[in-house]
Amino acid sequence: MPVKLPCPHCNCHETEPMPSAFIAALARLPRQKASHPFDVIHDLLGVGPESHQRRCQPERIFLHKVAPPQRIPYVPIMGCWYLAALAVTLIPSGGGTLACYVIFVLGGVNLHQAYMFNRNEWPHLFEKWERSHICHDCGKIFVSEES
Repeated sequence: MPVKLPCPHCNCHETEPMPSAFIAALARLPRQKASHPFDVIHDLLGVGPESHQRRCQPERIFLHKVAPPQRIPYVPIMGCWYLAALAVTLIPSGGGTLACYVIFVLGGVNLHQAYMFNRNEWPHLFEKWERSHICHDCGKIFVSEES
C-alpha cells in the first residue's frame, strides 16, 4: 500500500503516487469496440463525431494529468524532414539541391535536439514524476522529497 502523504496545499491525506494513479486511471478507462475501421482512425486522429466527447471524458482528462512525461519520438521527425527534402528535390527549379542540403542539416539539428532531450532531460522528468503525488481532494500535484 502506498504511503499517504499530506497535501501541502490543502493538508488532505487523500493523496496517491503518480505511477499508481496512472495505472488506476488506465484501468478505469472504458474499453470500447470500434464498429467500423474508420472509427479507429478517427480515434487516433482525434476527428469524427464522437472524438471530442471521448477526449473530454473525466477519466481521460485525469489520465492525461497523471501520465508520465513522454519521450520525443525520432521516426516522425525523420519522416517529416525526409518528405520535405523529397518535395524540394522534385521542384523543377535549379535551387533544389541546395535547399535539400539545408533541409537535411535542419533535420539533423532537430534529431540531435530530440536525442539530447531523451538522453539528458527526460530521465530527470521521469524521476520527478515517479516522486510526484496527486491530491484527490484539491487536484494539485506535488513532489515528495521523502520518497
